[in-house]
Amino acid sequence: MSNPALSDFRYPPGYFVLETTFDFFNYAGIHRPVKLYTTPVVYLSDITITTNQSGQEGMVKFSSTVSSTGAVNVSMNYELVDKAGNVVASAEGSDLFEGTLVVKNPKLWWPIGMSDQPAYLYSLKVRLKIFSG
Repeated sequence: MSNPALSDFRYPPGYFVLETTFDFFNYAGIHRPVKLYTTPVVYLSDITITTNQSGQEGMVKFSSTVSSTGAVNVSMNYELVDKAGNVVASAEGSDLFEGTLVVKNPKLWWPIGMSDQPAYLYSLKVRLKIFSG
């Protein structure tokens, strides 16, 4: 007489193969690097820069977002610096988050072979200062 408990079934009732296309196992945790970072109480969380030219003027429009965990007073400072390190345009003010810097006679970016100063770039320095009162 055969015992039904000792039958040839290799898998339990309801057994199925899980076929998924994601890059982790939903039952085994995270299998890739995770980076955690901290931020100061007040920090520059986003900035958008757009440029344009009209005649002999170059315009650099900026829009920045400052994030904080509470109500604070901040002063923003923007400096556009040329290749030699000279400040060619600047703006500063309390709660100045949007504005335009104007450069007279800008040196424009050109591909190599189309200018004697190809790939000329300016740098935008942004400083956030926190003050009380």
